[in-house]
Amino acid sequence: MHTNRFFCLFGLLILNTLAYGCTVPTVATNPQPPAADSSGAKVDLAAEERKVKETLEKFFRVADAKDWQAVEDILAADFEEYYSDELSIYKRDDFIKTMREDNMLIKKMELKDVRASVSPDGQMAWVKYQVVLESSLQGKTHNIHSLETAIFRKEGDRWRMTHAQASLKEL
Repeated sequence: MHTNRFFCLFGLLILNTLAYGCTVPTVATNPQPPAADSSGAKVDLAAEERKVKETLEKFFRVADAKDWQAVEDILAADFEEYYSDELSIYKRDDFIKTMREDNMLIKKMELKDVRASVSPDGQMAWVKYQVVLESSLQGKTHNIHSLETAIFRKEGDRWRMTHAQASLKEL
């Protein structure tokens, strides 16, 4: 009984599709559209993914070096950071201020499992990664494992971080 109802509904769907001149969607072998920016120029997604990863690595490098101008240059004006351990949201200026005041000393840091993806138009990117961190903050040693995501936006020829989220666990 249910099988007949299914075939009737499926048949009606096909008839409606044909009657209204619609085409039945087909499953593409490569569902991702060709990568092109808004002008139609081709985008080398692999090259852009490398640039995004380089920007992420640079962010951690300049933050460790306390090069606050370089940190500001990487963060977009509308940047926000979400921390799950504190349920906190930091806007760009508060995030930079907190980093400066914390004056964390990084003894060892490792970025692991860094996976970047870029939108087909080459204007947005997202990165998933892990951070293993051994640091000292206000005289206390911290060993942290963090699962993080970051979103980047292309501004001119540069990638700028617009959003980051971190879920931290003290080891």
